[in-house]
Amino acid sequence: MNCICPQGYTLIGEECVKTTIITEIECPVGCTAIITEDGNAVCNCTDSLDPTEVKVETPVYFDNTDYFKDVSWTVAYKPTEGAWNSYFTFFPDYSIGHQEHFQIGFNWGTHKETAWNHTLQNDSFGVFMGENHGFTIEFPIASENVDKILNSLSINIEARHFTNHYDYSVDKNIGIQDLFIYNSTTNSGYLVLHNQKSLTDSRKYPYVDGNKQHILSTNENGKQTANYIYNRVLDQNNNIPIFKRDSNNIFKDIDSRAVKFGGKKVLERMRGDTFIVNLSNTQSSQFQILIKNLISKETTID
Repeated sequence: MNCICPQGYTLIGEECVKTTIITEIECPVGCTAIITEDGNAVCNCTDSLDPTEVKVETPVYFDNTDYFKDVSWTVAYKPTEGAWNSYFTFFPDYSIGHQEHFQIGFNWGTHKETAWNHTLQNDSFGVFMGENHGFTIEFPIASENVDKILNSLSINIEARHFTNHYDYSVDKNIGIQDLFIYNSTTNSGYLVLHNQKSLTDSRKYPYVDGNKQHILSTNENGKQTANYIYNRVLDQNNNIPIFKRDSNNIFKDIDSRAVKFGGKKVLERMRGDTFIVNLSNTQSSQFQILIKNLISKETTID
């Protein structure tokens, strides 16, 4: 049966649908007429603007770790020797010399906008910005190019405690706390010295704590002596450097992959034609530590 739709309607399927023919579509300037799927018409309008350039300046300071890595270093000049003779572990931005002391200051970092006075008093040593930095001293043992075995090391040391600017007493119980000895092929590892006070102390030592070995030493006539010193390099041929150095090749740490206090069936003494001794102390800052000399007992290898 054929259906007849009234005028103005169109037969779609089985339904009469009213249709409207749009002859003209007017959209605003800049818009486009679009006929949708349902037969309606819409105006698609897009607004556009010329880009505006805005200059933004963000200050970047030296203590911003996103842009800078702190590889600062401080070296000290000793006028009486006419030479640069040591490095420090504090890194000021400026220093000012005065008649009897000098002053350092900071523009960036943890101590920003602060200053610190040095050498004004002698009741505190190795303390900078309120922090104990201790000290490290390193020097070689004379060898005369003869291959030797190192048996023991004695440190002639004096620990002074000042009661005023000039007067002091000597404490024979204060000595070097940490040391290690090395050359190009051997290394003792980090050793912590403990003054032996009785024979029973030998039952407690040596022992290993982390990457350090605690050993006994004796103090006699101002000489601190240690003899439990062995080569702790696991393998000279494993291509692992003995030290890990900082970015400036100033400070160094022993690489625990190359130097360990275990893994060897037989302990061997350190040997070579040169030994370099590294001494450090982070004990009480109330003492001025003087290292007078070193005495090493060695066996010459024929």
